[in-house]
Amino acid sequence: MPLKSERLRMIFKRVENFLNDIQEQEKALQTKDGGSPQDLIKNYLNFVNVLDDAQVVIKKEKAEESKKSEQSGQVFNVLVQYITRLKLKTSVDRNLLQAKILAQKLDATQLFNPIKTVALAVRPQNIVRFYEKAMKSQKQLLTADRESMDPAAVLQNELQEKYQNVLISYYIALHYVQEHQSQGVKQALVILQSCQYKIEDTIEFA
Repeated sequence: MPLKSERLRMIFKRVENFLNDIQEQEKALQTKDGGSPQDLIKNYLNFVNVLDDAQVVIKKEKAEESKKSEQSGQVFNVLVQYITRLKLKTSVDRNLLQAKILAQKLDATQLFNPIKTVALAVRPQNIVRFYEKAMKSQKQLLTADRESMDPAAVLQNELQEKYQNVLISYYIALHYVQEHQSQGVKQALVILQSCQYKIEDTIEFA
């Protein structure tokens, strides 16, 4: 889509540059000697700031153009939708990455140790929060894109949601173990049994 305004061209060039940098960092993390996850998280947050700036520029340009032609508003609506999708996708990716980082630091065996030698650096409920935030953004993104998505992509998103629900149930169970000791273990077993059913459902769905 050609951008007539210099301000729009400049801000979308920033969006493009940030997007390319993030994609390179994401690829680097997949390699053996990849980059820093924390650096990628910072870049996600900085990217959201750039997207916020883009929304402001689009709003101003739309207001100016609407004085000349009412039909021009449709073009700006497309730009707003594009930026909104990028923000939602970035929220999904950032929250999933932060959940993964915390999960790697959590030693679940310590939760079942009756003798607490050291304080846990990670609390399971914090991992749950990141997964819940990711799922919320994912649902918003799916709602926005459902009409344009092919059936295979819709099914892939549903499978991802089921998988994340399994993880949420698992970490909720660990939370009960951590917070309620013996009583919590009983509650955790109930949740883990439900988690097993969700796993079976997810495998069957896949």
